[in-house]
Amino acid sequence: MSGPRCPGMDMKFWKPQDVFEVACPACETAIEFWKDEPVRQCPECSAEVRNPRINLGCAQWCEHAEECLGSAAAKAEDEPVRNRLISAMKKVFGTDRRRIAHSLLVLKYAEEILEKEDASPQVVIAAAVLHDIGIHQAEKNTIRPQDATRK
Repeated sequence: MSGPRCPGMDMKFWKPQDVFEVACPACETAIEFWKDEPVRQCPECSAEVRNPRINLGCAQWCEHAEECLGSAAAKAEDEPVRNRLISAMKKVFGTDRRRIAHSLLVLKYAEEILEKEDASPQVVIAAAVLHDIGIHQAEKNTIRPQDATRK
């Protein structure tokens, strides 16, 4: 595999409802749409029919959405979920540069793995960025042996 496959384009992630029919508004001919097709031409009357259920959810998390989907990506979300996860992680870790650097390094490795393995990028990226998100609280809640003897 040359790079990660977009789960929006990879049919193994699709559900039966991701392929559906829409009646042409001009002539009522049934037109089959796939969830990622923005527009089709009616085979009967040649009218341009827009997909009423277009799914560009990938544009919300993928850093390559604009190059893949063009201007349609900008309409789906101003900032990819990947970037929002990184921002949220940095906010939680605050001034803890070591934890931030570690999470970003894990993300880098996860994205390298995605280039070779067939996995859901949404899950892998979210897991990489957020894998230590609760560590500050966990460290506060951990009873160390020297603390157990104190009253």
